[in-house]
Amino acid sequence: MKGWFEVFLDRRLNQDDNRGLQQGITDNRDTPSYFRILLEQRSSRFKHLPFKENSRYPSLLAHQASLSLLHPIFVLVRLDSEAEPNVVLRNPDAPLKSNFSPVGLELPCDVHLLNLRTLPSPSGTLYLPSNFSALFLHRLGFDCSFDTWGQCSTQNGTVSISNLFPTLFGSTVEEVSLSLMYTGNKFSRDAHIQLPAMEIVTLKLSQR
Repeated sequence: MKGWFEVFLDRRLNQDDNRGLQQGITDNRDTPSYFRILLEQRSSRFKHLPFKENSRYPSLLAHQASLSLLHPIFVLVRLDSEAEPNVVLRNPDAPLKSNFSPVGLELPCDVHLLNLRTLPSPSGTLYLPSNFSALFLHRLGFDCSFDTWGQCSTQNGTVSISNLFPTLFGSTVEEVSLSLMYTGNKFSRDAHIQLPAMEIVTLKLSQR
């Protein structure tokens, strides 16, 4: 059986180029793109079901493959002060740590950490950090008719801050809205927080 794949790339601008709808974009640049073809076979327990009834969402493996392409790891290395004379370091003689492991246990396979950032100080100065951080978690919707791999576990969409960050953050966790403007339930760091399916949950964490 012969076939083919068609790939369409959409170019988006950060701002209006003021060229109008009738003018083409002529400043294209060569951009490296990475694609991954994933072939999977449904579990024998679900082969009797019609295709259209169990193919609404990607599998867990497809989610992980997609996230690895959308969110690659960028390693930032400190430059030598002698090689870069214009770079000012607070303590250029301080040794770098050989490893850093702030996470105690891995997140469930169906939970994606969207962002973890320090909130600004309410004093009005944007460059001063506050004593709080915001954790954004997204529970993915997936097709369960495919078998999982390795030690993958969903844990029914529950997350514990004490297991995730055993040495970081304070004793209380507060659920807030996505815009961080409205507060909700409060939990202890040992509580197992239930994440709704296919929803984004924002947690406000305090420093120790």
